[in-house]
Amino acid sequence: MVTRKLRSAAALLLLLASCSTTRLTDTWRDPGYVSKPVKRVFVIGVLVRDEVFDSSFEKAMAQALTAKGYQVVTASMAFSPWELDSDKIEKYVRAHRMDLVVQMRISTRTTSSYTPPATAYVGMPTNVPVGWYGGGYGGYYAPGMLVTQQGHVSEDSRIAAEIKVFSVPGEALVWSSSASVENVVGDKDAGRSLSAEVVHDLLRAGILVP
Repeated sequence: MVTRKLRSAAALLLLLASCSTTRLTDTWRDPGYVSKPVKRVFVIGVLVRDEVFDSSFEKAMAQALTAKGYQVVTASMAFSPWELDSDKIEKYVRAHRMDLVVQMRISTRTTSSYTPPATAYVGMPTNVPVGWYGGGYGGYYAPGMLVTQQGHVSEDSRIAAEIKVFSVPGEALVWSSSASVENVVGDKDAGRSLSAEVVHDLLRAGILVP
């Protein structure tokens, strides 16, 4: 029973350690912007490295907004992946009467580090009965063992994003922030983490209004 609980706890810790975490910095809100009800949101996610729409992050943001009751269209849904034409996007946004435009510029950075081999002495429990040796009959013996961990290379992936929110009509910038996503285990996980933080702050700032 104890072993099973320890395994469950270890699995939980491993799961928690694998979740992406997002931190927003340099967040700004237009002090003169008057909050108003929002129904339709257009989401643009651009992968800076390739200058194409990032459908994975767009989808994550769309899901986070839809869960709050907003109608969402993403750039990947309306255009080809490489069709970064600001005039076409502007015409689309106006024609479909969007209330807000959420723009994300996504960049990634991966660093590698090497951990050399290491050997450590690990003592065994002292309550292991061994009979005749180790102190006589009924005595206890506390052996130990050398544990060697192989050297390995690990990679640390981080995602940086610049997020801007524009009010429509007028194309006025009403909110912006820089985001850092760490402990990245995949675009889906990172996208969910980033979107949850951004949507939470937009609701708190009165940019997203039911």
